[in-house]
Amino acid sequence: TDSFLIMDVAKYKYPPVWVGAANLFSSLSTIENCAHYDYPKAQERLVDNTSDGSTNHLFNPLTADEYMQSLNVLGCDAGYRGYVILKKK
Repeated sequence: TDSFLIMDVAKYKYPPVWVGAANLFSSLSTIENCAHYDYPKAQERLVDNTSDGSTNHLFNPLTADEYMQSLNVLGCDAGYRGYVILKKK
């Protein structure tokens, strides 16, 4: 079968590993909710303080609704991850 050799720049921490083509393709074709946004201007909208001294949950969302609201404030666009996370079995 077709395989690819994955090599990391931190070769002492992450040794090279062979990965099958199907596994590599499926890992690279995953979608991320916030792959593209208006950096750094959008981050400035998620400051960690509010005028009344309470915690701004857009900066550190605690619920799914706050998370989705944060993505909306950032102006996130979904897209492919573009990286691979491999774990030994």
